[in-house]
Amino acid sequence: MDVNAFTTAMKRYHLYELADQTWCPNIIRQSIVESLRLSINSGGYYEETPAILRKSLKNTKENQIIDLCSGGGGPWESLHVDLNSGEGRYDVHLTDINPNHDVLTKLQNETNDSVKFCAKPVNALELPKELKGFRTLFSSFHHFEPHEAQQIIADAVSSRQGIAIFEFTRRNPLAILLTSLAIIFVPIFVLSMRPFSWSRLLFTYIVPIIPLGAAYDGTISCLRTYTESELREFTELFADQNYQWEIGNLKAGISPIPVTYLIGHPKETVKIPEYQVSTPVGEQETEASTV
Repeated sequence: MDVNAFTTAMKRYHLYELADQTWCPNIIRQSIVESLRLSINSGGYYEETPAILRKSLKNTKENQIIDLCSGGGGPWESLHVDLNSGEGRYDVHLTDINPNHDVLTKLQNETNDSVKFCAKPVNALELPKELKGFRTLFSSFHHFEPHEAQQIIADAVSSRQGIAIFEFTRRNPLAILLTSLAIIFVPIFVLSMRPFSWSRLLFTYIVPIIPLGAAYDGTISCLRTYTESELREFTELFADQNYQWEIGNLKAGISPIPVTYLIGHPKETVKIPEYQVSTPVGEQETEASTV
């Protein structure tokens, strides 16, 4: 398949996902998030990220990762193993505004505390000062409006922390088509979700809100995902502040759509001034490069 034929970016729309809504029943929200986690791990979408993460962690001499907007654990079930397969050992701390305690406790136990989670809600826009470490966001950066997205980057720079952003969704027709297939795969994933819930079965097989909601949220995620050039614009405010930025694409497991990434970390310790959040960014997409 010629992916290049589908790379023209569509206009970004900041529409709202079902799982974002406070009125969304918890069983539906958590099932949608869990289906995303299972999809990520079964598809191996982020299997190429450990190598590039290790490089940045080595450059920053950091051995602790603070994962933001972790949901039900994202790719960390397998990612922490790959990350620690080379030199060094890295501890991962998962955070979320609505942490799924059941799933995250299970993940923490299965990884022998290599992956831990913060039981209290953590807002990625107001990160507690005590959470020190290299920050990561997997499949979550698109949830933030442009001024919020740049605020997340600005806070990492002001705190002199590294940050890595990875997205396997993309703003083009092929990506939307592939994510809409959730309506087929979610009913399969639901069978392996624990703890068992009759409500989950009801809202999957009788009243199919969960598979329809997952397909809808996947489509909206694509429409909200930032392009490489938009990520570049986010970093331009810090271009002369002794920070190193890298923006590009990685192979995404079985998917023909590559993972878009942005990684930044300080070159050396310097005092960074406060920043004002800028206005929304543009649309044109660029090739991978180091800023």
